Amino acid sequence: MFRGSYSASASMIVNFDDGTNPFNGGTVSTAQAWSGDKSLYLGMGVTALLDVPAEYLGQTFTVSMMIYDMGKWIDRTVQGYPTTCYGPRWGVSHGPDAGQGVGLAIIEKSYLASTSGYSYSKEGRFATSWFSNEWEASFTPRQTTLSDNGGTYDPETGTWTMGTEGVGQWTQWNFECAPNGDVTIWREGWTGKRFTTNIGEQASEIYFYGGRNHATLGAPLAGVYVDDVTVVPEPHAAVLFTVSILLLGRVRRRR
Repeated sequence: MFRGSYSASASMIVNFDDGTNPFNGGTVSTAQAWSGDKSLYLGMGVTALLDVPAEYLGQTFTVSMMIYDMGKWIDRTVQGYPTTCYGPRWGVSHGPDAGQGVGLAIIEKSYLASTSGYSYSKEGRFATSWFSNEWEASFTPRQTTLSDNGGTYDPETGTWTMGTEGVGQWTQWNFECAPNGDVTIWREGWTGKRFTTNIGEQASEIYFYGGRNHATLGAPLAGVYVDDVTVVPEPHAAVLFTVSILLLGRVRRRR
């Protein structure tokens, strides 16, 4: 599978503001943006991959991304509601096998009560492997205002119409990727709430998936906006920290 590529020396930053998209999927959009006036939109069934620059591999690096949670949910009392509905997914992986990834997803399952949280999954990165049997309490709740109109189902036509979206919110997710395959995931601002798993080899690509359709009811959770995708290698982060400490010491001495 073709992947997008990006070359960088100190750190990689993709914000889409110049209209270009180094990922191999998705559409640059002006509908939502965390910074500037553009972001990357992925609709139902749309995937996007981007290789981590080769010079970062073999050392610990951190992938950060801004994700726009639209606040969509499903009204479970409506006739015809599917037992499972899969929304957007984002994370890191390695190799062509979709089972070699780890990421977050918005997944509606009645027994997970997932209208109030995010699902952690290490089974796959997009449509070929979607079932998530992991549920990490650290990633709940969704921290966005959900819609009070989950949608309607027309039994005569067998079609689902998505209701209104909630008040969406941008959130930053981080993936620290070690050479031994460990990936530590945390959401910025959630102090102490981290989860670490191992995917066998060091992550070498960033992936996004816009959501999976349901056979008869469409994709009421599909669609996601992505912005400010960055990759920072550990040595560079350490240099920045050292410089900040030295500058702070210089300011204190001047005082």
